[in-house]
Amino acid sequence: MPLAQLISATALHARLQEPNLVLLDCRFALEDPGYGARSHAEGLLPGAHFADLERDLSAPVVKGVTGRHPLPDPQNLVDKLRSWGIDNDSTIVPYLTVDENESYVRINSTLRGPNPLGVYAVIVLAVVLAAWLRRPRKFTRREEVLAGILAAGAVVALWASYSRSAALAALAALGIVIAIVYGKKISKTIWLSIGIAGIVLLGSIVAFKDTQFVSQVILHEDPHEGNDVNSNDGHAESLVDGTRRMIAQPLGAGIGSTGSASLLTDDPVIIESQYLFVAHETGWLGLGIYLLINYLVLKRLWLRRAQWLALGVFASGVGLVIAAFFLPVWVDDTVSIVWWGLAALALAVPLTAKVKAKKR
Repeated sequence: MPLAQLISATALHARLQEPNLVLLDCRFALEDPGYGARSHAEGLLPGAHFADLERDLSAPVVKGVTGRHPLPDPQNLVDKLRSWGIDNDSTIVPYLTVDENESYVRINSTLRGPNPLGVYAVIVLAVVLAAWLRRPRKFTRREEVLAGILAAGAVVALWASYSRSAALAALAALGIVIAIVYGKKISKTIWLSIGIAGIVLLGSIVAFKDTQFVSQVILHEDPHEGNDVNSNDGHAESLVDGTRRMIAQPLGAGIGSTGSASLLTDDPVIIESQYLFVAHETGWLGLGIYLLINYLVLKRLWLRRAQWLALGVFASGVGLVIAAFFLPVWVDDTVSIVWWGLAALALAVPLTAKVKAKKR
């Protein structure tokens, strides 16, 4: 079966009459399993087949053995696809949007969704920028091309993820790299200009808050959105609930009581903050240890900021610390392995004699 393409609603509309085009409505909400079927009944995608994630696209869950949505049996999936009229010549069109606006299609990647993809892009951007500005030698032509490809890919991924938390983390991370490298060389006038530009940007968001792009992509407050729960309200409710649970359970509720693992229990809990996530599972003491580990690692990276890898990992780490207020950034395996792995490599390099002298 050919690889499906991610396209806009406008492009899809122009191809609706193609005989080999098959539409699959795969909408699903973890907190409301019936959301997809109800939305499909509204007829957003004319002629589309509804593919239920739990019934059609997943195998039965075996408690303690499988995840929440194990891969389906290959033959069962083939039979289901054939029942929808899909064969080797078919083109399948899947998509996920921002507040159900087809003008803003979010890239999911193979991570846990658009937000982790955006966070991953932040790590790549910060490390590439640090390598470029703090490189100990001139890049070879091959290294320049590789750095350009990585940076361009990360920018596209960050943009297409439409993740506000990741965008905030990126601004912080890239700003830190530039400030550390050029901070003393930048005049007060330039710093003042940067501050004014930031104020103008915030003012522009307020001034154009009713436009489609600002209201949906930045503010997520589209008055015409089709979601049952506004995304901002959902974030706020999650933070309030997480705080309440943290106060009520100072010793924590145990590992696996939050996030994906909790969906296999009788009391599923989704908390959209890394700090409240840790506190709910491990209690106040666990949260304190988690914060201490973060502080110690970032401090040691800071001491090695003269080295490009340590600088990039430090800057992206601060960005992730900010994003963690709104996202459980470390629940994605790829993000965790990459950042902590790079941190380990950076910390494996011994401090220079100059830095050691400053510490004394």
